[in-house]
Amino acid sequence: SEADIAPDITDTKYISWINALEQVLYSDIIREQRKVDIEVLDSKGEYIDKVPITKGANEADVRFEDIISVFKGETQFIKTSLLSGGIFNDSWFNNGGVLWVNTTLTIEDDTITVFYHVRPAEKSVGDGKKINIPAEFMDLMYSYVRAEAYKYANEDALSAKWQAEYNARLEIFKAWIDARRPSFGM
Repeated sequence: SEADIAPDITDTKYISWINALEQVLYSDIIREQRKVDIEVLDSKGEYIDKVPITKGANEADVRFEDIISVFKGETQFIKTSLLSGGIFNDSWFNNGGVLWVNTTLTIEDDTITVFYHVRPAEKSVGDGKKINIPAEFMDLMYSYVRAEAYKYANEDALSAKWQAEYNARLEIFKAWIDARRPSFGM
């Protein structure tokens, strides 16, 4: 309602822009970490394939690209390629978007620990989910959505204005996140 735009833009379109920005902010900047112990159900000799990762409430499904590290007890597995996954013991790799593990360790209690970057679950029209960025940076979201709305309406000058505003706010947000990152560790 704040933008003076001739074409109607659906709520679904606005929600898609909000979802897109949230996913990028969490994947590339916020990078909030979570840990899950996974019960390994499908063991095939040295390989554990199709490891199911149970997500938390209000989290998006965990993609292979979200995984930071895999452990069995105190042993940290190495990340490798699909081709090298059959060569290197105690490794983890991507096989069709799915986590696979090659280990010589005895999976006594049938669990491995997976650390991953969390992303919020995507929103849909009317679901009542909140935008998952700090309140003091809500203008970051507003400027992004305005830029996209004006671009959608072919209002290039106004889109560029709001894109510049978004870029400036994004740099401030990055600095704010960096100031709160741990100084040691992964």
